[in-house]
Amino acid sequence: MKYLLDTSTVSYALRGIGGINERLRRLSPASVAISAITEAELWYGVEKRNSNKLRKLVSAFIQPLEVIPFDSDAARCYGVINAEIQKNGTPIDMADAMIASIGITRKMTVVTSNVRHFGKIKGLKLENWE
Repeated sequence: MKYLLDTSTVSYALRGIGGINERLRRLSPASVAISAITEAELWYGVEKRNSNKLRKLVSAFIQPLEVIPFDSDAARCYGVINAEIQKNGTPIDMADAMIASIGITRKMTVVTSNVRHFGKIKGLKLENWE
């Protein structure tokens, strides 16, 4: 099984919150990935805080992981997801919908603490490692 970590999960791992780091230590780096969306959000956080310590932490965390791009398949899936959740009156953050679309198209389990938002998306496999 391949896991796609969302931004909140990586943030918790970097801060040592919950049991995320313990769970990650039990997995091979090949079974864990992040999306390019999560990477972008992490680098935004680094620049916003202008923290060299955080820059080093993020760089070290990302280095062994595969970064999954937001490709054409994910873009089509995003369109379906976003239209459906808008129609149902339950919109979620654009970045979360993009991460979910990558998880669905790549048949990955999205690991998030934000089950409330991600749980609105049909066909998405979710886990919360907190």
